[in-house]
Amino acid sequence: MPVILDEPFPYLLCLRCRGTFTDEQAKGHAGCPACGNTGVPGDLREKAEIKLTHHEWRILFMWADNWAEQCLRNDEAFHSPIPGILREARKQVPDLPALTMSEEIQDAVDTVPGVTKAELHQGDDVQHFEKKKKH
Repeated sequence: MPVILDEPFPYLLCLRCRGTFTDEQAKGHAGCPACGNTGVPGDLREKAEIKLTHHEWRILFMWADNWAEQCLRNDEAFHSPIPGILREARKQVPDLPALTMSEEIQDAVDTVPGVTKAELHQGDDVQHFEKKKKH
């Protein structure tokens, strides 16, 4: 059940940029007031905690990320909410393993001896990975 507050509460959540807004701030905008994302916003008054194994989270994120890539190939204007949701998941649980194929490949490049670079081919898109520089 949503909590109703007397004062305007920024409960509208842009899933792409993670900006939060009140109804008044969002009024008159065709999308997110900050980044212009036209996806349906989340509602911060409606949250749930779900406990799954790290592997189950990996499966969900990888499937979602792959579907988002497919959507992008079909619609160049598509903006995936997955990176924003992934940032939020990492903020809440920093020690999660790689949750997307890109993170998995970057981890392999960073940790497997002798590997310094890799490529991920998805359709016509090629993503390049190089060993992260240690400061």
